[in-house]
Amino acid sequence: MARYKLYLEYEGTRFSGWQIQKNARTVQGEIHNALVTMLKSADFELYGSGRTDAGVHALYQVAHLEAETMLGPEIIRMKLNDALPADINIIEVEKAHANFHARHDAVARSYMYQISRRRTAFGKRFVWWIKDELNFSQMARAAALFEGMKNFQSFTADDEEEKSMKVLVEGIEIKEAGDLILIRIVGSHFLWKMVRQIVGVMAEVGRGKMALKEIERMLQEKSNAAAPLTAPPSGLFLERVYYKGDARLALFEPMMTVDQPRTFHTPERSSTHSHSHTAVSATGETATGAHAGTHTHAAPPSHKYKTTGGHADKHVHGGSVHGGSVPGTRPGTFGGKHKKSGAPTDAAGHHSKNEDKRLAALERRKVKSAAPLDTYADSTKSAGTPAGMFEHGAKKIGTQTDSAKHHGKNKDRRRSPAPGHKRRPL
Repeated sequence: MARYKLYLEYEGTRFSGWQIQKNARTVQGEIHNALVTMLKSADFELYGSGRTDAGVHALYQVAHLEAETMLGPEIIRMKLNDALPADINIIEVEKAHANFHARHDAVARSYMYQISRRRTAFGKRFVWWIKDELNFSQMARAAALFEGMKNFQSFTADDEEEKSMKVLVEGIEIKEAGDLILIRIVGSHFLWKMVRQIVGVMAEVGRGKMALKEIERMLQEKSNAAAPLTAPPSGLFLERVYYKGDARLALFEPMMTVDQPRTFHTPERSSTHSHSHTAVSATGETATGAHAGTHTHAAPPSHKYKTTGGHADKHVHGGSVHGGSVPGTRPGTFGGKHKKSGAPTDAAGHHSKNEDKRLAALERRKVKSAAPLDTYADSTKSAGTPAGMFEHGAKKIGTQTDSAKHHGKNKDRRRSPAPGHKRRPL
Protein backbone atom coordinates (compact mmCIF):
# COMPACT_ATOMS: atom_id res chain seq x y z
CA MET A 1 0.00 0.00 0.00
CA ALA A 2 1.31 3.45 -0.94
CA ARG A 3 0.79 6.58 1.18
CA TYR A 4 0.23 10.04 -0.26
CA LYS A 5 0.03 13.55 1.17
CA LEU A 6 -2.80 15.65 -0.22
CA TYR A 7 -3.00 19.46 -0.14
CA LEU A 8 -6.48 20.81 -0.81
CA GLU A 9 -8.73 23.84 -0.64
CA TYR A 10 -12.47 24.12 -0.33
CA GLU A 11 -15.29 26.57 0.14
CA GLY A 12 -17.22 25.35 3.15
CA THR A 13 -20.48 27.25 2.60
CA ARG A 14 -22.44 24.22 1.38
CA PHE A 15 -20.70 21.60 3.52
CA SER A 16 -21.55 20.29 6.97
CA GLY A 17 -17.90 20.41 7.93
CA TRP A 18 -14.95 18.16 7.09
CA GLN A 19 -15.74 14.89 8.83
CA ILE A 20 -17.76 12.29 6.95
CA GLN A 21 -21.36 11.96 8.17
CA LYS A 22 -24.41 9.99 7.17
CA ASN A 23 -27.12 11.96 5.36
CA ALA A 24 -24.94 15.09 5.20
CA ARG A 25 -22.70 16.61 2.57
CA THR A 26 -19.15 16.87 3.91
CA VAL A 27 -15.72 17.50 2.40
CA GLN A 28 -14.30 14.14 3.50
CA GLY A 29 -17.42 12.40 2.17
CA GLU A 30 -17.06 13.98 -1.31
CA ILE A 31 -13.38 13.01 -1.53
CA HIS A 32 -14.22 9.49 -0.35
CA ASN A 33 -16.77 9.11 -3.16
CA ALA A 34 -14.29 10.43 -5.72
CA LEU A 35 -11.65 7.93 -4.54
CA VAL A 36 -14.10 5.04 -4.88
CA THR A 37 -14.77 6.12 -8.45
CA MET A 38 -11.07 6.41 -9.24
CA LEU A 39 -9.79 3.27 -7.46
CA LYS A 40 -12.87 1.11 -8.17
CA SER A 41 -12.64 0.08 -4.52
CA ALA A 42 -13.38 1.36 -0.99
CA ASP A 43 -10.31 -0.29 0.50
CA PHE A 44 -8.30 2.82 1.38
CA GLU A 45 -7.61 5.17 4.31
CA LEU A 46 -8.29 8.92 4.23
CA TYR A 47 -7.58 11.24 7.19
CA GLY A 48 -7.50 15.01 7.51
CA SER A 49 -5.26 17.17 9.70
CA GLY A 50 -8.28 18.34 11.64
CA ARG A 51 -11.99 18.92 11.51
CA THR A 52 -13.51 22.15 10.33
CA ASP A 53 -17.05 23.17 11.29
CA ALA A 54 -19.97 23.59 8.91
CA GLY A 55 -19.48 26.67 6.74
CA VAL A 56 -15.74 27.02 7.51
CA HIS A 57 -13.37 27.24 4.55
CA ALA A 58 -9.85 25.91 3.98
CA LEU A 59 -7.04 27.50 2.01
CA TYR A 60 -4.52 24.70 2.62
CA GLN A 61 -5.96 21.67 4.35
CA VAL A 62 -3.78 18.56 4.50
CA ALA A 63 -4.89 14.92 4.37
CA HIS A 64 -3.19 11.58 3.85
CA LEU A 65 -4.31 8.74 1.62
CA GLU A 66 -3.23 5.13 1.85
CA ALA A 67 -4.34 2.95 -1.04
CA GLU A 68 -3.31 0.10 -3.33
CA THR A 69 -2.65 1.83 -6.66
CA MET A 70 -0.01 2.15 -9.34
CA LEU A 71 -1.07 5.68 -10.24
CA GLY A 72 1.43 8.49 -9.86
CA PRO A 73 0.77 11.57 -7.67
CA GLU A 74 -0.07 13.89 -10.59
CA ILE A 75 -2.46 11.37 -12.16
CA ILE A 76 -4.21 10.97 -8.79
CA ARG A 77 -4.60 14.75 -8.52
CA MET A 78 -6.06 15.07 -12.01
CA LYS A 79 -8.46 12.16 -11.67
CA LEU A 80 -9.69 13.31 -8.25
CA ASN A 81 -10.35 16.85 -9.49
CA ASP A 82 -12.29 15.43 -12.44
CA ALA A 83 -14.57 13.59 -10.02
CA LEU A 84 -14.89 16.30 -7.34
CA PRO A 85 -17.40 19.18 -7.24
CA ALA A 86 -16.28 22.69 -8.06
CA ASP A 87 -16.07 23.83 -4.40
CA ILE A 88 -13.26 21.32 -3.64
CA ASN A 89 -9.88 21.43 -5.34
CA ILE A 90 -6.85 19.18 -4.85
CA ILE A 91 -3.87 21.53 -5.06
CA GLU A 92 -1.07 18.99 -4.93
CA VAL A 93 -0.39 15.30 -4.27
CA GLU A 94 2.98 13.95 -3.21
CA LYS A 95 4.29 10.66 -1.90
CA ALA A 96 4.73 10.44 1.87
CA HIS A 97 6.62 8.05 4.12
CA ALA A 98 4.70 5.03 5.33
CA ASN A 99 4.20 6.35 8.88
CA PHE A 100 3.06 9.87 7.97
CA HIS A 101 -0.21 10.90 9.64
CA ALA A 102 -1.88 14.17 8.63
CA ARG A 103 -3.29 14.87 12.09
CA HIS A 104 -0.84 13.36 14.55
CA ASP A 105 2.28 14.72 12.84
CA ALA A 106 1.00 18.32 12.67
CA VAL A 107 2.74 20.63 15.13
CA ALA A 108 0.64 23.77 14.57
CA ARG A 109 -2.32 25.17 12.69
CA SER A 110 -3.06 28.66 11.47
CA TYR A 111 -6.54 30.15 11.14
CA MET A 112 -7.50 33.48 9.56
CA TYR A 113 -10.72 35.38 10.17
CA GLN A 114 -12.11 38.22 8.01
CA ILE A 115 -14.37 40.94 9.45
CA SER A 116 -15.91 43.42 7.03
CA ARG A 117 -16.74 46.96 8.07
CA ARG A 118 -19.21 47.38 5.21
CA ARG A 119 -21.86 45.31 3.54
CA THR A 120 -20.62 43.44 0.48
CA ALA A 121 -22.69 41.46 -2.01
CA PHE A 122 -19.73 39.54 -3.40
CA GLY A 123 -17.93 38.70 -0.16
CA LYS A 124 -20.92 37.74 1.96
CA ARG A 125 -19.87 34.07 2.13
CA PHE A 126 -16.31 34.93 3.19
CA VAL A 127 -16.68 37.67 5.80
CA TRP A 128 -18.52 38.63 8.94
CA TRP A 129 -20.11 42.01 8.35
CA ILE A 130 -20.29 44.07 11.55
CA LYS A 131 -22.45 47.18 11.31
CA ASP A 132 -21.15 48.74 14.52
CA GLU A 133 -18.07 50.94 14.65
CA LEU A 134 -15.04 48.94 15.79
CA ASN A 135 -12.10 50.26 17.80
CA PHE A 136 -9.12 48.60 16.14
CA SER A 137 -6.65 49.55 18.90
CA GLN A 138 -8.80 48.00 21.61
CA MET A 139 -9.17 44.82 19.56
CA ALA A 140 -5.38 44.58 19.25
CA ARG A 141 -5.04 44.89 23.05
CA ALA A 142 -7.60 42.14 23.54
CA ALA A 143 -5.72 39.85 21.10
CA ALA A 144 -2.54 40.03 23.17
CA LEU A 145 -4.37 38.56 26.20
CA PHE A 146 -4.92 35.21 24.44
CA GLU A 147 -1.28 34.50 23.60
CA GLY A 148 0.67 31.77 25.42
CA MET A 149 -0.38 28.55 27.14
CA LYS A 150 -3.85 29.27 28.47
CA ASN A 151 -6.91 27.38 29.68
CA PHE A 152 -9.63 28.00 27.10
CA GLN A 153 -12.45 26.25 28.94
CA SER A 154 -14.56 29.42 28.57
CA PHE A 155 -13.96 29.54 24.80
CA THR A 156 -15.27 26.21 23.55
CA ALA A 157 -18.39 24.12 23.28
CA ASP A 158 -18.53 20.74 24.97
CA ASP A 159 -16.42 18.17 23.08
CA GLU A 160 -16.16 14.63 24.40
CA GLU A 161 -12.94 13.95 22.46
CA GLU A 162 -11.05 16.80 24.12
CA LYS A 163 -9.34 15.71 27.35
CA SER A 164 -7.50 18.96 28.04
CA MET A 165 -8.63 22.55 27.65
CA LYS A 166 -5.12 23.96 27.60
CA VAL A 167 -3.89 25.24 24.25
CA LEU A 168 -0.62 26.93 23.28
CA VAL A 169 -1.38 30.00 21.21
CA GLU A 170 1.86 30.99 19.49
CA GLY A 171 0.56 34.36 18.43
CA ILE A 172 -2.39 36.46 17.27
CA GLU A 173 -1.97 39.05 14.53
CA ILE A 174 -4.54 41.69 13.66
CA LYS A 175 -4.38 43.85 10.56
CA GLU A 176 -6.50 46.31 8.61
CA ALA A 177 -6.81 45.73 4.85
CA GLY A 178 -9.18 48.14 3.13
CA ASP A 179 -12.58 47.67 4.76
CA LEU A 180 -11.48 44.34 6.26
CA ILE A 181 -10.05 43.53 9.68
CA LEU A 182 -7.92 40.38 9.49
CA ILE A 183 -7.20 38.19 12.50
CA ARG A 184 -4.65 35.37 12.35
CA ILE A 185 -4.35 32.87 15.19
CA VAL A 186 -1.54 30.28 15.26
CA GLY A 187 -1.73 27.49 17.85
CA SER A 188 -0.73 23.91 18.58
CA HIS A 189 -4.34 22.82 18.13
CA PHE A 190 -7.78 24.32 18.66
CA LEU A 191 -10.87 23.33 20.57
CA TRP A 192 -14.30 23.15 19.00
CA LYS A 193 -15.50 26.72 18.15
CA MET A 194 -12.51 28.14 20.01
CA VAL A 195 -11.31 30.48 17.25
CA ARG A 196 -14.80 31.79 16.50
CA GLN A 197 -15.47 32.56 20.18
CA ILE A 198 -12.13 34.37 20.53
CA VAL A 199 -13.00 36.50 17.48
CA GLY A 200 -16.49 37.18 18.87
CA VAL A 201 -15.05 38.42 22.17
CA MET A 202 -12.53 40.64 20.36
CA ALA A 203 -15.34 42.18 18.32
CA GLU A 204 -17.32 42.87 21.49
CA VAL A 205 -14.31 44.70 22.91
CA GLY A 206 -14.03 46.66 19.66
CA ARG A 207 -17.68 47.73 20.00
CA GLY A 208 -16.89 49.03 23.48
CA LYS A 209 -19.29 46.60 25.17
CA MET A 210 -16.70 44.48 27.00
CA ALA A 211 -13.73 45.48 29.15
CA LEU A 212 -10.33 43.85 28.92
CA LYS A 213 -10.58 42.78 32.54
CA GLU A 214 -13.53 40.60 31.62
CA ILE A 215 -11.32 38.59 29.24
CA GLU A 216 -8.73 38.08 31.96
CA ARG A 217 -11.43 36.76 34.29
CA MET A 218 -12.74 34.36 31.59
CA LEU A 219 -9.24 32.90 31.14
CA GLN A 220 -8.94 32.23 34.86
CA GLU A 221 -12.32 30.67 35.60
CA LYS A 222 -15.13 28.95 33.73
CA SER A 223 -17.58 31.32 32.07
CA ASN A 224 -20.32 31.06 29.48
CA ALA A 225 -20.10 34.71 28.44
CA ALA A 226 -18.26 33.90 25.20
CA ALA A 227 -20.77 31.37 23.85
CA PRO A 228 -23.43 33.94 22.74
CA LEU A 229 -20.71 35.98 21.05
CA THR A 230 -19.51 33.17 18.73
CA ALA A 231 -18.62 34.60 15.33
CA PRO A 232 -20.29 33.07 12.24
CA PRO A 233 -18.32 30.45 10.27
CA SER A 234 -18.41 32.40 6.98
CA GLY A 235 -15.32 34.50 7.79
CA LEU A 236 -13.12 31.65 9.06
CA PHE A 237 -10.39 29.94 7.00
CA LEU A 238 -8.02 27.11 7.87
CA GLU A 239 -4.99 28.91 6.51
CA ARG A 240 -2.11 26.44 6.98
CA VAL A 241 -1.14 23.21 8.68
CA TYR A 242 2.47 23.09 9.90
CA TYR A 243 4.69 20.03 10.25
CA LYS A 244 8.17 19.67 11.71
CA GLY A 245 10.58 22.00 9.93
CA ASP A 246 7.90 24.13 8.22
CA ALA A 247 8.45 27.89 8.33
CA ARG A 248 5.61 30.07 9.53
CA LEU A 249 3.81 32.28 7.05
CA ALA A 250 5.18 35.81 6.82
CA LEU A 251 2.70 37.13 4.29
CA PHE A 252 -0.58 38.21 5.84
CA GLU A 253 -3.09 39.11 3.13
CA PRO A 254 -6.87 38.73 2.84
CA MET A 255 -8.42 35.93 0.84
CA MET A 256 -10.36 38.62 -1.05
CA THR A 257 -10.31 42.40 -0.89
CA VAL A 258 -13.24 44.53 0.24
CA ASP A 259 -12.66 48.23 -0.42
CA GLN A 260 -14.88 51.25 -0.86
CA PRO A 261 -17.66 50.69 -3.43
CA ARG A 262 -16.69 51.60 -6.98
CA THR A 263 -18.22 54.58 -8.75
CA PHE A 264 -19.29 53.71 -12.27
CA HIS A 265 -20.16 57.18 -13.64
CA THR A 266 -17.84 58.61 -16.30
CA PRO A 267 -16.38 61.95 -15.25
CA GLU A 268 -16.78 64.69 -17.83
CA ARG A 269 -13.72 66.39 -19.24
CA SER A 270 -14.01 70.11 -19.75
CA SER A 271 -11.84 72.03 -22.16
CA THR A 272 -11.62 75.70 -22.96
CA HIS A 273 -12.79 76.72 -26.42
CA SER A 274 -11.52 80.14 -27.36
CA HIS A 275 -11.65 82.23 -30.54
CA SER A 276 -9.56 85.23 -31.47
CA HIS A 277 -9.89 86.79 -34.88
CA THR A 278 -8.63 89.73 -36.89
CA ALA A 279 -10.38 90.75 -40.14
CA VAL A 280 -9.31 93.35 -42.70
CA SER A 281 -11.93 95.02 -44.90
CA ALA A 282 -11.55 96.20 -48.50
CA THR A 283 -11.01 99.73 -47.27
CA GLY A 284 -8.18 98.65 -45.04
CA GLU A 285 -10.10 98.80 -41.76
CA THR A 286 -9.19 96.23 -39.19
CA ALA A 287 -11.62 94.61 -36.77
CA THR A 288 -10.63 92.35 -33.94
CA GLY A 289 -13.00 90.24 -31.88
CA ALA A 290 -12.78 87.38 -29.42
CA HIS A 291 -15.04 85.04 -27.54
CA ALA A 292 -14.41 82.22 -25.11
CA GLY A 293 -16.45 79.45 -23.60
CA THR A 294 -16.17 76.12 -21.85
CA HIS A 295 -17.29 73.05 -23.73
CA THR A 296 -17.34 69.36 -22.84
CA HIS A 297 -15.73 67.01 -25.36
CA ALA A 298 -15.75 63.23 -24.99
CA ALA A 299 -12.95 62.60 -27.49
CA PRO A 300 -11.95 65.81 -29.36
CA PRO A 301 -10.99 65.13 -32.99
CA SER A 302 -7.59 66.09 -34.28
CA HIS A 303 -8.14 67.55 -37.76
CA LYS A 304 -7.45 70.61 -39.86
CA TYR A 305 -10.05 72.39 -41.94
CA LYS A 306 -10.26 75.26 -44.41
CA THR A 307 -12.68 78.10 -44.18
CA THR A 308 -14.27 79.95 -47.08
CA GLY A 309 -14.64 83.66 -46.74
CA GLY A 310 -13.56 83.17 -43.16
CA HIS A 311 -11.24 84.77 -40.69
CA ALA A 312 -7.87 84.17 -39.17
CA ASP A 313 -8.89 81.91 -36.34
CA LYS A 314 -7.45 79.33 -33.99
CA HIS A 315 -9.58 76.65 -32.31
CA VAL A 316 -8.42 74.78 -29.22
CA HIS A 317 -10.38 71.54 -28.60
CA GLY A 318 -9.14 69.44 -25.69
CA GLY A 319 -5.51 69.99 -26.66
CA SER A 320 -6.00 69.89 -30.49
CA VAL A 321 -5.21 73.13 -32.28
CA HIS A 322 -6.87 73.99 -35.58
CA GLY A 323 -5.89 77.11 -37.41
CA GLY A 324 -6.70 78.88 -40.68
CA SER A 325 -6.11 82.29 -42.24
CA VAL A 326 -8.40 83.35 -45.08
CA PRO A 327 -8.61 86.84 -46.56
CA GLY A 328 -11.82 88.53 -47.59
CA THR A 329 -13.71 88.51 -44.29
CA ARG A 330 -16.12 91.26 -43.32
CA PRO A 331 -15.09 93.19 -40.24
CA GLY A 332 -16.49 91.68 -37.06
CA THR A 333 -17.69 88.43 -38.65
CA PHE A 334 -16.59 84.92 -37.82
CA GLY A 335 -15.21 82.41 -40.26
CA GLY A 336 -15.57 78.67 -40.05
CA LYS A 337 -17.34 76.81 -42.83
CA HIS A 338 -19.60 79.73 -43.82
CA LYS A 339 -19.82 80.60 -47.53
CA LYS A 340 -20.20 84.29 -48.21
CA SER A 341 -21.62 85.67 -51.48
CA GLY A 342 -20.31 88.97 -52.67
CA ALA A 343 -17.53 89.05 -50.13
CA PRO A 344 -15.37 92.17 -50.47
CA THR A 345 -11.74 92.03 -51.37
CA ASP A 346 -8.92 92.37 -48.90
CA ALA A 347 -6.35 95.14 -48.65
CA ALA A 348 -4.34 93.78 -51.62
CA GLY A 349 -7.41 93.80 -53.90
CA HIS A 350 -7.43 90.05 -54.50
CA HIS A 351 -10.67 88.09 -54.82
CA SER A 352 -11.13 84.72 -53.16
CA LYS A 353 -11.35 81.66 -55.39
CA ASN A 354 -15.08 81.35 -54.88
CA GLU A 355 -15.60 84.97 -55.86
CA ASP A 356 -13.70 84.45 -59.11
CA LYS A 357 -15.81 81.42 -59.94
CA ARG A 358 -19.01 83.30 -59.19
CA LEU A 359 -18.10 86.23 -61.47
CA ALA A 360 -17.07 83.90 -64.29
CA ALA A 361 -20.41 82.10 -64.04
CA LEU A 362 -22.28 85.41 -64.29
CA GLU A 363 -20.36 86.35 -67.43
CA ARG A 364 -21.20 83.04 -69.06
CA ARG A 365 -24.87 83.46 -68.25
CA LYS A 366 -24.90 86.99 -69.85
CA VAL A 367 -23.37 85.65 -73.05
CA LYS A 368 -25.79 82.74 -73.20
CA SER A 369 -28.79 84.99 -72.74
CA ALA A 370 -27.78 86.98 -75.88
CA ALA A 371 -27.68 83.89 -78.17
CA PRO A 372 -30.69 82.90 -80.40
CA LEU A 373 -32.92 80.22 -78.99
CA ASP A 374 -32.95 77.78 -81.91
CA THR A 375 -29.28 77.51 -82.71
CA TYR A 376 -27.84 74.04 -83.12
CA ALA A 377 -24.32 72.77 -83.30
CA ASP A 378 -22.58 69.54 -84.15
CA SER A 379 -21.04 67.83 -81.18
CA THR A 380 -17.82 67.31 -83.18
CA LYS A 381 -17.05 71.05 -83.38
CA SER A 382 -14.08 71.99 -81.26
CA ALA A 383 -13.73 75.71 -81.80
CA GLY A 384 -15.85 78.69 -82.57
CA THR A 385 -18.97 77.33 -81.00
CA PRO A 386 -21.51 80.13 -80.58
CA ALA A 387 -22.70 80.93 -77.11
CA GLY A 388 -25.79 78.95 -76.18
CA MET A 389 -24.81 75.82 -78.15
CA PHE A 390 -23.82 72.50 -76.60
CA GLU A 391 -20.18 71.92 -75.89
CA HIS A 392 -18.19 68.87 -76.97
CA GLY A 393 -19.46 65.53 -75.64
CA ALA A 394 -23.18 66.40 -75.68
CA LYS A 395 -25.19 63.22 -76.09
CA LYS A 396 -28.07 64.97 -77.97
CA ILE A 397 -27.97 67.72 -80.55
CA GLY A 398 -30.79 69.92 -81.55
CA THR A 399 -31.98 70.27 -77.98
CA GLN A 400 -33.65 73.58 -77.35
CA THR A 401 -31.93 75.90 -74.89
CA ASP A 402 -32.99 79.00 -73.11
CA SER A 403 -30.99 81.93 -71.84
CA ALA A 404 -30.39 80.42 -68.43
CA LYS A 405 -29.72 76.69 -68.79
CA HIS A 406 -30.00 73.65 -71.01
CA HIS A 407 -33.08 71.49 -70.91
CA GLY A 408 -32.36 67.78 -70.43
CA LYS A 409 -34.75 66.31 -73.04
CA ASN A 410 -36.49 67.38 -76.24
CA LYS A 411 -40.14 66.56 -75.81
CA ASP A 412 -40.70 66.50 -79.57
CA ARG A 413 -37.79 64.05 -80.09
CA ARG A 414 -37.84 65.25 -83.73
CA ARG A 415 -35.28 64.30 -86.30
CA SER A 416 -32.17 66.48 -86.09
CA PRO A 417 -31.59 68.72 -89.13
CA ALA A 418 -28.48 68.58 -91.24
CA PRO A 419 -25.48 70.59 -90.08
CA GLY A 420 -25.89 74.26 -90.82
CA HIS A 421 -29.63 73.99 -91.61
CA LYS A 422 -32.09 76.18 -89.80
CA ARG A 423 -35.46 74.73 -88.92
CA ARG A 424 -38.52 76.59 -90.06
CA PRO A 425 -40.43 78.19 -87.22
CA LEU A 426 -43.66 76.45 -86.24
